[in-house]
Amino acid sequence: MFAALRNLVARDAPPYDVGESVPYDDMWTLAPGTAKADNATVSIFSHDKRASTEEKIGWAKNTIKRLRGLRHPNILKFIDTFETDTHVHLVTEPVKPLEKTENPADPKQLFAIQWGLLHMLKVVSFLHDSHLAHRGLHMRAVLVDRAGEWKLGAVDWLGSDKDPIPTRPERYVPPEKDATSAQPWAQDMWGLGIVVWEVFNGPLTRAAQLTQTGAVPKPLLPQYVQLVSASAKSRPNPTVLLNDMRNPGKFLHSAAIDACLFLETLAVADKDEAAACYAKLPQLLDGLPDAFCRHRLLPVLLGAFNFNSAGSNVLTPLLKIGKLLDTAEYQAQIVPCLVKLFSSPDRATRISLLQQLDQFIPYLSTDVVTTDIFPHVVHGFADTVPAVREQTVKSMLLIVPKLHAPAIDAVLRHFAKLQVDEQPSIRTNTTICLGKLAQSIPVAARDRVLIPAFLRATKDPFTHARIAGLMAVGATLSLFTAADCATRIFPAITPLCIDPEPPVRDQSFVVCRALLTRLEAAAKGEDTPPPAEEKKEAAAGVATWATWAGSAMSVVSSKLYKSASADPSAASTSEPPSATATVPPTSLPAPGPAASAACSSMTSVRNQSSAAAAAKKEDSDNDEDNDGWSDQDDGWSTTTLNTKAAPKPAAPATAAIPIKPTTTASPALPSPSLSSPALSPAAGETRDLKGAARPARLGAMRLGEKKAPAASTGSAPAPAP
Repeated sequence: MFAALRNLVARDAPPYDVGESVPYDDMWTLAPGTAKADNATVSIFSHDKRASTEEKIGWAKNTIKRLRGLRHPNILKFIDTFETDTHVHLVTEPVKPLEKTENPADPKQLFAIQWGLLHMLKVVSFLHDSHLAHRGLHMRAVLVDRAGEWKLGAVDWLGSDKDPIPTRPERYVPPEKDATSAQPWAQDMWGLGIVVWEVFNGPLTRAAQLTQTGAVPKPLLPQYVQLVSASAKSRPNPTVLLNDMRNPGKFLHSAAIDACLFLETLAVADKDEAAACYAKLPQLLDGLPDAFCRHRLLPVLLGAFNFNSAGSNVLTPLLKIGKLLDTAEYQAQIVPCLVKLFSSPDRATRISLLQQLDQFIPYLSTDVVTTDIFPHVVHGFADTVPAVREQTVKSMLLIVPKLHAPAIDAVLRHFAKLQVDEQPSIRTNTTICLGKLAQSIPVAARDRVLIPAFLRATKDPFTHARIAGLMAVGATLSLFTAADCATRIFPAITPLCIDPEPPVRDQSFVVCRALLTRLEAAAKGEDTPPPAEEKKEAAAGVATWATWAGSAMSVVSSKLYKSASADPSAASTSEPPSATATVPPTSLPAPGPAASAACSSMTSVRNQSSAAAAAKKEDSDNDEDNDGWSDQDDGWSTTTLNTKAAPKPAAPATAAIPIKPTTTASPALPSPSLSSPALSPAAGETRDLKGAARPARLGAMRLGEKKAPAASTGSAPAPAP
């Protein structure tokens, strides 16, 4: 209404900025335009009244009248019209003329033709259901929008299907002269055959060329022959032809077309069927045109997410299409959906987001990650489901570089707690993550956190956690001063050279050699990196530590969570998983070239969990700064984790304490040998976590037992306390 008023007030001042025009057909020129009111992009068709006749001016006005009254998704969308003293202007959605396909064998171009032909059949069927006929169908009458979809235009001769055929170029006129004696759809089906021929072969110059199929695909030939039949009665009904071409093996039958047609009915679709379609869609996107994905599928998926409660089901196709967007479009369309998904309390949604984090984290700014995403992710550190905690730890490799310093401090505090988690895979991955994030941690926090964290890992009862601690030390050795290497790291690493597990011993020797090289250089006043051969060996360990740990921890995690998956309510319960339900892994891959031997013995995961719980308590006792990172040199070598966890009376001096291996329903690693020096105490003594001897009398005194009387003769017995 307001546009019409503006036209009445100022006819000579069009409300659009018109670009350079090009000829469209015998009547119209086409130019890009921009609305002055909102800068919307449009297409402007112009008819020059000065070089026209009254008949053509009437056809131009008929075009405006028909497009204004027709509403169909595949008919050119009318926006506005204005007239000057010299021209009649028609404003539509932005489109361009359909051109001959360059490579019909290209799956993307073939899909565009299939999708366009399908909708042209729908449009022709729609017109004839309304007793209308286009009567001028050819390739130039079809336009393409920015999504690559075909739009029916050039409706200059559109009218009743019983009207006589208007005067038009001879090459487009069907063989029958009397349109009233033929089927009402016969003219438009002939024109549709011309569209098919021109799309594959180029503009038609004479009607006789239609008998030469040229590049028309073989699957389409039977239907093409029917369309250009000389007998008007042999041309099929558009609805019947569409249904026939949708049958298996026909030209319009494909998985991509089925999925796209289903998305058009998404508002009334069953949720299970919609979820199945979302799952198949990512594989189909590679065969669809980029413009179609951006401008046709993306709005549908965003609508399903915002209004149909599709949730995380649409995440994978959304992220895949998001890679086609520029930064501004991504921020405007994809980022709000991601922020909304991260706020979801559903564990499956959160895990899915964290697993696909690498696909969208590069597009997120530091402020968005710190303010909108990290506050939701941080809850995963304390989740009762181990899978959520572990995936949260792994995600920090991508999230921490996008965080501000205060948020990084919060991550380190959670890492301090997770290093004594009951799940060995989480403890190991926490150490790995710390090692790989060392360069991203602020210097002040780095000096305070890294050494205690890595040395704590070297005393973990889980073999791979100790290896991860050693590899982390080797990977970050250049970040520590020579004094720290000599006084804090080296004394804590050397006991591992006699570790019961061969992989731990092998890796400890690699790190010790690197430390010695560093200390020798410092003693000579040349604190330089290790020589080439040592650097190469250390680099080999560093290069493989993330690889072996990732694969090994996947095995551990799958075993740990397999028992939980047997209970359908395990993923939603608020109770922590039972220690007795934990199944230890049957095998783990070797940690790398420096530690290729298999583990000779390993305690059960259940014992490791109790030891980790005790370590958590001990670390909190030793943490003087109350920051979660205790000094690992205070008390680690003289106090056992198991003694802290569950105090027991000291063993008699004449016999060793019998050890009963934990039994589980699933196959586990071989039970530790009772003769192993790391597990079986000698007579009169017990062993700490690292296998060092500790007098049994010390444990008895700690437990409040009576002190043994002196062995000298003639002395009075000691009084009872």
